[in-house]
Amino acid sequence: MSQQIRRLEREIGVQLFRRHPKGVALTEPGIVLEREARPAFDALVSAVRAARKAQPQAVLRVAVPNAAFARHPAVLAAIEAAERTLGGLEVSFVSALTAEAVLAVRSGRVDVAFVYDPLDDTDMDAMPAFSDAPVVVLPAGHILAEQDELSIEALAPFPILWWERDALPGTHDGLVAACRRAGFEPRLIDIPDMPGLLGTMLADGAGVSVISEFVAKAMTDADVVWRPLIRPRVILNGLMIWSRPTPTPVARTLVGALVAAGSDGAG
Repeated sequence: MSQQIRRLEREIGVQLFRRHPKGVALTEPGIVLEREARPAFDALVSAVRAARKAQPQAVLRVAVPNAAFARHPAVLAAIEAAERTLGGLEVSFVSALTAEAVLAVRSGRVDVAFVYDPLDDTDMDAMPAFSDAPVVVLPAGHILAEQDELSIEALAPFPILWWERDALPGTHDGLVAACRRAGFEPRLIDIPDMPGLLGTMLADGAGVSVISEFVAKAMTDADVVWRPLIRPRVILNGLMIWSRPTPTPVARTLVGALVAAGSDGAG
């Protein structure tokens, strides 16, 4: 910024700022320039805003596991990257678990989706997007709520609320495998894919569940609490996916912006 100011001073031939130990202050010519240029600057800003409004906004359609996930840092970072590249941007969200999200991307109903890894689908391109810690969610009055942290073995006597494998195949298999390694076969109770139903089932005492810490923190049910899952030490890794054979123009732009941002950060 200081180089730009000095360049401007050279171009117009006057000193605009007076430097002193506590900062800078406008000189008399600087005060005059600021006063005379202000209306033109304000008019330019107004003109730019009008021009942006006149151009149709791009629409970014995003599938997320649930409504709370729309505020996940990874999703917000993707939106910011798209906005920097596309300017004005309208964002619409669709709640969809992994299997449904893949179908939405494949059909072109959404541009990108955020899903949990692993994902085995050759029609999808993907990039790592987020990592979340798993936690146990349970009724506030549950006996396990008396502990500050839990291991997977502690869940053995209780029903585990979980979505059907078809909806979340990778995380479903990972949960079952973790339970078997701990020496027990989990008693899974299917959760219908309806907003807010997990919290209701937990509050009603139907069982316990394992979800990401981010989602647990977003739950507003007063009768539900969560505890860190300390053993096994696992991380829920997530992906942003888009169609490999037919990516939408917005998806291509978003991926390019995220790759560029990652390259800048690495540099």
